[in-house]
Amino acid sequence: MRGGTGARVEIRDLVVRRGNRVAVDHVSLTVEPGELLVIIGPSGSGKSSLLSSINRLIEIESGFVRLDDEDARALVPHELRRRIGYCFQGLGLFPHLTVAENVGITPRLAGWDAARIEARIEVMLASVGLEPAAYRDRLPSELSGGQAQRVAVARALAAAPPLLLLDEPFGALDPDTRARLQDLLLEIQRQSRVTTILVSHDLSEAILLGTRIAVLVDGGLVQLGTPAEVVRAPAGPAVQALVDAARRRAVLLGDGTNATDGTKAADTAGPAT
Repeated sequence: MRGGTGARVEIRDLVVRRGNRVAVDHVSLTVEPGELLVIIGPSGSGKSSLLSSINRLIEIESGFVRLDDEDARALVPHELRRRIGYCFQGLGLFPHLTVAENVGITPRLAGWDAARIEARIEVMLASVGLEPAAYRDRLPSELSGGQAQRVAVARALAAAPPLLLLDEPFGALDPDTRARLQDLLLEIQRQSRVTTILVSHDLSEAILLGTRIAVLVDGGLVQLGTPAEVVRAPAGPAVQALVDAARRRAVLLGDGTNATDGTKAADTAGPAT
């Protein structure tokens, strides 16, 4: 996998089981370098299983995942994971490590020297809006939910990975903190051009963040397209239900997402005067 730019992810005919249940059912898609793909779908649709199979937290039954034309199964799992930044549900910060130690753990495992690690910790904390001097020596228990999530994003990006995997990273946050971290993710992703795959249950969030949206239902990929394509031509009743929910949310909250046509407010705003 190359460094310094986003990875290309190719998933072909992927099947993943959870016990006796098929969680991912013959899914094929490609994520291009620098893209931000959002995977959405109802609960139990296979979103997290698909994401976890990319870095082999779950092993696949058949099909393949390739990262820059390299089969993920050909790599030792822990070596593969050191090349991928990830924030998964239930995989939080290490409670016994300070903020600085949490952010620096992946570069340390990758063999970076101490001076480079320290410099990277400073840069990453500043990039997620946390003053290094004020936060680096705190333990996770001393952080708010929003601060802890910022640290988790900084840790995921610390080793400058070409691929970032995020499983509902903002779902447990209050609306204001969630909006700020969504904006922060977009800014970091645009600057670094890291390829990002994010799982969400919320089409409004997918419209806001995604270059493209992949919709899973019962483990199968039922639609893949730009936000506008998904909103304007939903592929079946399950996707239509997600669109209807996003439209209700946009009307009730006025959250800056145009769920009528799948555009962002910034996309349709006129020139500044």
